[in-house]
Amino acid sequence: MIAHYQSIVDFQSGAIHGWEASSGGAQDGELESPLRLFEIGAALGRLFELETHCFKTSVKYFNPRSGGQKLFINVHPDALLDLRFSASHGLEMVKGHGLEPGDVVLEITSQSSFENLDVFKRKLASFRKEGFLLSIDNVSIEDWRIRLISELQPDYIKLGSSLVGNVHKDQVKRALVEAFAAFVRKINAKLICKNIETREQLLCLMHVGVEYGQGLYLDYPDQSFKESDIGLDLPVTSPKNSESRRIPIEYLTIQSLVVSPQTTVRGVQALFRQQHVSCIVVADRGKPKGLITEHRLFRKLASLNSSSIEHQSISAVMDDMPLIVDVATPVELAAQLAMEREPSKLYEEIIVVREEEVLGTVPVHVLMNARARIQVEAARDTNPLTGLPGNKALEHELNFFMKVKPVFSIIYADLDNFKVYNDAYGFINGDRLIKQAAKTLVHCASEHGSPDVKVCHIGGDDFVIITADETVEPMCAAIQRRFQRDVQEFYSDEDRSRGWTLAKGRDGVEREYPLVTISMGAVQVGGSCSLMEIGERAAHVKKFAKSYQGQPVSFDRRGALGTADGKRAAERKN
Repeated sequence: MIAHYQSIVDFQSGAIHGWEASSGGAQDGELESPLRLFEIGAALGRLFELETHCFKTSVKYFNPRSGGQKLFINVHPDALLDLRFSASHGLEMVKGHGLEPGDVVLEITSQSSFENLDVFKRKLASFRKEGFLLSIDNVSIEDWRIRLISELQPDYIKLGSSLVGNVHKDQVKRALVEAFAAFVRKINAKLICKNIETREQLLCLMHVGVEYGQGLYLDYPDQSFKESDIGLDLPVTSPKNSESRRIPIEYLTIQSLVVSPQTTVRGVQALFRQQHVSCIVVADRGKPKGLITEHRLFRKLASLNSSSIEHQSISAVMDDMPLIVDVATPVELAAQLAMEREPSKLYEEIIVVREEEVLGTVPVHVLMNARARIQVEAARDTNPLTGLPGNKALEHELNFFMKVKPVFSIIYADLDNFKVYNDAYGFINGDRLIKQAAKTLVHCASEHGSPDVKVCHIGGDDFVIITADETVEPMCAAIQRRFQRDVQEFYSDEDRSRGWTLAKGRDGVEREYPLVTISMGAVQVGGSCSLMEIGERAAHVKKFAKSYQGQPVSFDRRGALGTADGKRAAERKN
């Protein structure tokens, strides 16, 4: 029996979140295919023995290069219901190879038929009580699948090729995946999209809020384990960190001619001649139904007998699948969606709606020019090492938050003992460590921060996160846990095992220094105040955190900046 592992990638950081195991027979043999192997096993009545052997094989050879990664194991429901396949049996197999049940995700397919779902739920509950996680595979938008999710409340949900295939070309699929991503977040699960085969699919899924994925574009199933970073050259920043998200397409929208679906082709032809416009929106009671461009109309008239269609309604010749976006859609995302259309539609106008009613249209050349300007401005303020926005973006975001948020928090973070590490291991490894810190912050901000969380790299090993007040504590705790784990791989075996490194300090004296850690100071903002006030308060709180060993996070206990209590605290300090 041979076990293969395919990585599941965290889109926010580019790091590997886990591995899906699959088992098969010898290469080029009759039983190489897992499907064929299990067909024969079921036919021979040996499904339990086969599942047990595959489970043991998957666990035995699971040896990722970085800790904390999950092992996803496909388990047939019939085998799981077998009395011999108990939670204690699973626990014994897992712990016998140095894993904890929380490292293992039992994966069942949503296509399975359950004669008695209540019995299956009780059996599954015994495994989850021991700490095993659950994933439902190949979910599609059908009543049975949704009921299965509701009944089993999985930790992970996987979407297969029925929804992921050509998602970058299909507006309906894209909308369904986006809705599913929002639904999965609401139930505190994680969404994984399978069968990703192109970069276009990947970018589209990232844009609609999917955070995890697997597929041949990312990684082929293999018997070996790759590095903890899949090496896709993805930006550290997620779409939510993009500066362009603050510039909605509404600002580019121009008023457009609108006609009803009953308007005749002849009437629309006359409008094009009289108004000198390039497109007309077809709408019913304000809701867009289609788009007709001058080029499309006259091409139709030329290819058909014009006299036979002049009296037909425009709905017969319009494009009934135009690109429609909401006014709040970021310019960057709208441009991405426009370029993903089929070649014949690449340069057609985009319809913009507010509350589902037509607001106007945006010509593609206007959209692309705006996108280019945004990218140039963002590039000027992007840290070249981490790809995160810098000081200018931070100022912009703080001003933005103060205008729209009654209360929010900022977290000022930097690395402890980083100079010592940089001197001992060299600047190349130092840069790698800073980049890892950035990935950690972005990942934890995406997992635990508010939807509008912002991560900025303001220079060196200094970072700032802006987020909703209630997300600060869980986010800081997650950052500590993840960074403390990830930093281990940046040290030699000797330094890692003893927990310190020997190096010269600023005074030139050689001494023992702890491994690099991360310190954070959290400050609450509750009203209008100067950026200097925010910077001074955050620096003071972070310095307090650095001065106390074992207290890596310091929370400002004074009144929120911008409030009466906060001003009194500042006056007492002065």
